[in-house]
Amino acid sequence: MTAEGGDPNFCAMENITAPLTTGAPPSGVTIGRDRLGATLLLGVGGLLAVLSVYLYRAPTVQPATAPATAFSAERAFHHVEAIAQRPHPNRSSEIAAVRDYLLGELQKLGLKPLVQRATVKRGGNRPDTAVENILVRKSGTMSSRAVMLVAHYDTVSRSPGAADDGAAVAALLETLRALNAGPPLRNDLIVLITDGEEPGMLGARAFVAEHPWLRDVGVVCNFEARGTRGPSIMFETSSDNGRLIREFARAAPYIIANSLSEFIYRRMPNNGDFTIFRRAGVAGLNFAFIDGVEHYHRASDTPANLDQRSLQHHGELALRLARHFGDLTLPLPLAGDAVYFNVLGGWFVYYSKALVLPAALLLAGFGGVILRMGHRRGLLRIRRVAGGLLVLLAGLVAGGLWAWLAYVLRDWLIRLGGGTAAPFIVTSVLSVLTMVVLHAMLRWRLRRLETLLAALTGWTLLALGAGVVLPEASYLFFWPAVPGWLALALWLRRYPPRSDAQVSAAAFPRMLCLSASLGVVLVSPLVYLGWIALPSAYPVLVLLCVLVLALALPCVEALVPVFGRRV
Repeated sequence: MTAEGGDPNFCAMENITAPLTTGAPPSGVTIGRDRLGATLLLGVGGLLAVLSVYLYRAPTVQPATAPATAFSAERAFHHVEAIAQRPHPNRSSEIAAVRDYLLGELQKLGLKPLVQRATVKRGGNRPDTAVENILVRKSGTMSSRAVMLVAHYDTVSRSPGAADDGAAVAALLETLRALNAGPPLRNDLIVLITDGEEPGMLGARAFVAEHPWLRDVGVVCNFEARGTRGPSIMFETSSDNGRLIREFARAAPYIIANSLSEFIYRRMPNNGDFTIFRRAGVAGLNFAFIDGVEHYHRASDTPANLDQRSLQHHGELALRLARHFGDLTLPLPLAGDAVYFNVLGGWFVYYSKALVLPAALLLAGFGGVILRMGHRRGLLRIRRVAGGLLVLLAGLVAGGLWAWLAYVLRDWLIRLGGGTAAPFIVTSVLSVLTMVVLHAMLRWRLRRLETLLAALTGWTLLALGAGVVLPEASYLFFWPAVPGWLALALWLRRYPPRSDAQVSAAAFPRMLCLSASLGVVLVSPLVYLGWIALPSAYPVLVLLCVLVLALALPCVEALVPVFGRRV
């Protein structure tokens, strides 16, 4: 009798392996263990996805009774309440009152604030605009270059600006108070609170064009907001940031950052004060919290809607960075760009971008050796692995088509689903189902090992492609593929040729575990942050979900009877 659709080669392999299965557990026990392992893996994957998103949160608020040298959001929040009582756009009477308040608070700290008054030419038919920046400088003991902290105190005409950018201004006031309570820094510290950011970064432009302190600045840290809650994310840096990222990792208490977000932001039309400093060649870091975007530039951006944990994160970053960079020799040497990302919240990984392409080429070569070894041992068929790649490609194409259809029906889906997440959810569900069905249709032609290898090969090709055209995103595809190839190499060394029928069901979850888990850990927070920051890009987020599913398909197969044979 010919097995599996009349494939005589497969039948011959089964006969060869038959003697090796003597004394093996009964089929039902093997299936039960297989399904149990798959269930556990899928459960762990789901928990990791939830945990990865949950850990992207701001730190706990420190009370007003915290030590004098620590940052306290509870203390800083009093400044937010004073600043964000009403909208205070550039050149309004309300902003004059806020400016007087800030000057008074700085004087209470024993500092001597200055006001830079300038008129900025806006070009075109737009009128020239007057700005009044607030500056203060604390001298260091032996300064090389100054550390500059920046926020803006103007708002749009309809928003009180508790988050944008009252939280950052309050954070800088509390940071100055905490620094006064501790030992002096080696480097000078400049705090710049700009005017006219909302109509076009006018205050930053005036500082760069006219103020003599610019030439003293060694590093700048800018603080912004595009919402009212969430962690303070470092989403933009200056060029040649390798050394800067390394020092950032050493200084900051809790980092949320990834190099892909920087790449995306630089290609968006959005700009802020940091853009002006970066163009002027100043090294630095740009921070913002972005959740709660429904309040951004709205009348609801009030102190009541500001999450104090976001304020705490802003302030802790400002304080730690001021202390760390304040004791370094500035400016930092240029060291090329870095690739960086988070793993499970606060674990921050970074390395040189120059390593990306060589590592991807090495991984591709190693994967090719594994494929050849498996083929020579009779454990897989290269043609069928290529077929599995076509299934993966078809799943991605189907996901793109579903996303296009959801975009066409976006308004209807939002009304039907009762929220803006409806198109993303519908597209994700349909893409997952399509991928499962496509795999089921061809499953009788593919063994599990071939399915897994097709997924790993797909991820490796993406890592190679990203290494060439988008190295900032390469980590997403490179690291999940590494443990899968290593596990397969160890598996091939352990088991004799043509033993796939005996051991693949048991070995498969172990081979899959790290690859699928790393895929979930790296992709889940990116999907979450992407949905918050750029919901219109949900088709790309859906395709990332489909790619992770490709690593988990063998687990699904073990649980769903429609897939048929297990090996």
